[in-house]
Amino acid sequence: MDFSYRIINPLKVTLGFEMLSGNSQTDTTEKYNIVHHAFNPYFGTNHKFNGYMDYFYVGNHNGNVGLNDFYLRFDYKHDKFIAGLTTHAFIANADVLNHQEVIQTGTIEAMNSYLGTEIDMFGSFKLAPGATCKLGYSHLLGTATMEALKGGNPNEVSNWAYLMVTLKPTLFKQKTDDKMKIDTK
Repeated sequence: MDFSYRIINPLKVTLGFEMLSGNSQTDTTEKYNIVHHAFNPYFGTNHKFNGYMDYFYVGNHNGNVGLNDFYLRFDYKHDKFIAGLTTHAFIANADVLNHQEVIQTGTIEAMNSYLGTEIDMFGSFKLAPGATCKLGYSHLLGTATMEALKGGNPNEVSNWAYLMVTLKPTLFKQKTDDKMKIDTK
């Protein structure tokens, strides 16, 4: 769900929220565990939802804790140029088990549900008729909870960038000549 507002003609702001249900890692009751609570996106839509870095719902997603994605997006569109910036705040939809607490004390305890923030910057411009250049950069600021779910180290840099040139040449162009049309009335 999102809401967009055009601030001025070329600039639009969008505020949105996406929620995907998940399985709690701290509820160990039999009644809870016989039901699967997690959303299963059988056919993924990479990049369309939950940030460009595809940390969620790419690969094995069964039995996960779900995701709440709060995002704010700015889009600027001009005749031959598009630019945008999106920030995502990722929060686990269900409890994430604190494995360290279980190991140290034997207590089942949930971690902080905040997973991290992702910043996506992107742009596109027309080089010539039939030629477009797209570029982008994404940066993730993960937390200890993200590390518990996905691995890695939240203190290391997690980013990626891309540059893509698309060529769509016109090989054959059909001409229409008004003088050659036959009136069928």
